[in-house]
Amino acid sequence: MSLHRPRVLDASAVVELLQGHPDLMFDLDRAAEGKLRLVIPMMAQFDAQVTLALSTAVWDRFAAWRGVTIPAPDLHRSTRSADIARERLELGLPYRDLTSPQMIGHVVHEATVLDGIVVTRYPPIYLGHHLSTLAI
Repeated sequence: MSLHRPRVLDASAVVELLQGHPDLMFDLDRAAEGKLRLVIPMMAQFDAQVTLALSTAVWDRFAAWRGVTIPAPDLHRSTRSADIARERLELGLPYRDLTSPQMIGHVVHEATVLDGIVVTRYPPIYLGHHLSTLAI
């Protein structure tokens, strides 16, 4: 059983992980040992795929890794994630590659529901949400 809060990776963290970031590789090893849970919201995977262009076979192998969860947005998740995204757009918050409002909404929703820590290269994009972030 994991003694740590789950790590919810946004698209920037997924790209870093799949490019071999040493801290995230360590977390992946801890997940495989059952000491940590890594959660990759489907919208984070979607945005990361735009950059990474991996085959579905690679994603299938990665999703099967022990301790890694890629929750697909069901009706509740997608509705709440879209609400968060709309709020961000209404505030006129800027975004760039790997920080789409839809992805941010899904990451915020999953991190909130799971009491998880958001892992990201861009912590400021999560300001205003009552979340813990971990910069990579």
